Amino acid sequence: MGRHALHSPSGAEKWMTCAGAIAMEAGRPDNSSDYADEGTAAHFLGSTCLSNGQDPVYFLAKEIVVWAHAESDSEGCCFAENLGTDPSRVVRNTFKVDADMCGHVRHYVKAVLAYAADGGQLFVEQRVPIDHLTGEADAGGTSDALIVRAAQDMLIVIDLKYGQGELVSPVGNKQLLMYASGALEWLSFTGVVPSKIKLVIHQPRIQQAPLEWDCTIEDVRAFEGAARDAARASQIALEFRSNWVGKDTSYLTVSDKGCRWCRAKGDCPARDAHVQSALEANFEKLSSTTVSPEKAVALMVHGSGEALSLKMKAVPLVEDWCKAVRAEVERNLLANPDSVPDFKIVQGKRGNRKWADEAEAEDTLKKMRVKHEHMYDYKLVSPTQAEKVFKEGGIGPKQWPRVQALITQSDGKPSVAPASDPRPALAPVADAFEVLPPDDGSDLI
Repeated sequence: MGRHALHSPSGAEKWMTCAGAIAMEAGRPDNSSDYADEGTAAHFLGSTCLSNGQDPVYFLAKEIVVWAHAESDSEGCCFAENLGTDPSRVVRNTFKVDADMCGHVRHYVKAVLAYAADGGQLFVEQRVPIDHLTGEADAGGTSDALIVRAAQDMLIVIDLKYGQGELVSPVGNKQLLMYASGALEWLSFTGVVPSKIKLVIHQPRIQQAPLEWDCTIEDVRAFEGAARDAARASQIALEFRSNWVGKDTSYLTVSDKGCRWCRAKGDCPARDAHVQSALEANFEKLSSTTVSPEKAVALMVHGSGEALSLKMKAVPLVEDWCKAVRAEVERNLLANPDSVPDFKIVQGKRGNRKWADEAEAEDTLKKMRVKHEHMYDYKLVSPTQAEKVFKEGGIGPKQWPRVQALITQSDGKPSVAPASDPRPALAPVADAFEVLPPDDGSDLI
């Protein structure tokens, strides 16, 4: 890894949707999260296995470190034993390769190799040019895996998503389309330019089977025009940001996917206005209301099915906005305790108590002759923990089916989802019950 392009493929949903996003983010820290770093570690393990022809289990119990450069915005990932003594590499996170990571990455590796079987040419962590789309000199993006199947006139672009929250679709996916465009540009120098494109997203922590979308080179070319237009608009907004930031919102476009990873979402005026409109409430009036929060919310949730539909579509954005506002307030108050009127930073709830040195505590209790049953709390492992034991070899392959037969799992609770969700809709509650004849009250006579 290295320095990211300003208009990166991973941020395409953001800057292609909202021209002012990058300008609004200028000067704000780009802090990673533990979840993002875990994904980086899993990507590193996957690319290492694909490049070297190794099974992930070979690296079981090894530590992977995610580091950031102390004097630049570059970052990287490696096995802890290969970190070296470079003082400019500051370790940001460390992850141990466990059975779960091995299993998920193995599914990804097998899927990639299956796509590359029978003559496919595989390129792992391949950097491709994107400057023809963004206008940034020497800008590039790194695709997890590219496969060229010349005999089938096909380019396959594969992206590993290690998250387990929302299933990401490859259909019209801007990040993958940027990789596809860059790959076609890169391949043009070889004279081999496939006309068929397959975009693949593999999210093994949610489902083992990858999701695919077949498109044509014409689809990619159409996307390229939209990407160039969006990049130009974004560059103009960035160049003249002092003329409009804090004064005008015409460069800002609110969207669920576009706003999700924007670093400016905590104090974006367009997003504030959108949330306020969705709530049908004025923030100042809402904060000064004398009724209970529950009643205030109940008064806002009303109207026809169409009105509820509009509100429901705004819920993910509103929830994300609430988290972003809280984070922005905390950031401001930590920097200046007087920066946000009527609020302050206080010490949160103390953590759970634990032994400072568990071995020493155990030894002390033994010397005190504390009864064994008072010292230890035994509990049967969960099915998830048992499966982990099986993967680590603690339960044999012949024994595991007997254990599986003892596992039960309740059905998921009914949950609201958009109509585009691939899961079938549940039958109305009334349909689940037998229709009874009207009660004539004869049993009371």
